[in-house]
Amino acid sequence: MKGSSMTTVALLLVMVMICGGMSHAHDDLPQQSVFDITKYGAVCDGKTDISKALTKAWCDACASTCASKVVIPQGDYLCGVTNLAGPCKAPIELEINGNLKAPSVIKGEDWLVVEYVNDVKVFGTGTLDGQGGTCWEKKQIGSSILCVCVQNMRFQNINNGWVEGLTSKDSKFFHMSTLYVKNMTLTKLHMIAPADSRNTDGIHISRSSCITVTDSSIATGDDCISMADGLDTITIRNVKCGPSHGISIGSLGKYITETPLKSITIQNCTIADSDNGIRIKSWPDMFATSLTDVHFEDIILENVDNPIIIDQMYCPDGACKSKVRVYMCSYTL
Repeated sequence: MKGSSMTTVALLLVMVMICGGMSHAHDDLPQQSVFDITKYGAVCDGKTDISKALTKAWCDACASTCASKVVIPQGDYLCGVTNLAGPCKAPIELEINGNLKAPSVIKGEDWLVVEYVNDVKVFGTGTLDGQGGTCWEKKQIGSSILCVCVQNMRFQNINNGWVEGLTSKDSKFFHMSTLYVKNMTLTKLHMIAPADSRNTDGIHISRSSCITVTDSSIATGDDCISMADGLDTITIRNVKCGPSHGISIGSLGKYITETPLKSITIQNCTIADSDNGIRIKSWPDMFATSLTDVHFEDIILENVDNPIIIDQMYCPDGACKSKVRVYMCSYTL
């Protein structure tokens, strides 16, 4: 009995030491600094431009030597053109839970830009409302265009990114794009624009590698996902697409600066109520490039006018020869 009591005491002491060690280890974990835009003067009234407050919060977070997060709380906000640039001193997050509304007319750069950042995460339950109606209508005043068609959000020159949960609505041009991005996942996104909206591609990928788009729904007036030149290791999986113009690669071969594409996999996607399904298009008699190792697997096509298209004569102005080679392309539907 006495030995049993001593054993019990010893076990309790060991447990206390272990728990104390775990608690101490938890205390030693690096803490994330939080930068709430409302602390920088952002007003949640849907009328006051928050772009300066957002930029200031980002700059302070970017300068932090420990992991940081910029927070846009729930509510309605007007946000002008905003450039969130690095490099940052530590990993950084942007949590968007509010509904951001773009000005009806934007002149110049894309609406929201995240660039020159490593280890960045953009996520939340919020909505990016691009107010694109003016641009789709292509209204003009004299010889000048009333509205420049800009993207809702552009990611450029990024290594290691994660984008999750956001809704993009009524973009003036593309909803989202990647340019010179390496190793990024875009997941659980929702993109919406009317079927007759012009050039409202859901996600446009160019000059990027190791990009994954997964578990998302896209209904737009143009391509759900479009891919340009300079791609390597692109995976599109579990995407619901439509109404739309489908999922496309190209057009390719129009510019002399274009670089090859390789290792593209599109699998377990559903395309419905769309003009096109899966499409590859290249300009004829222009500049030579190549598209290699492309796989379309387990694609469901419902009410699609043109299910599969490989168009190497994409030449709206007339007939001409193609210099783009397409090989190692497989379809498993």
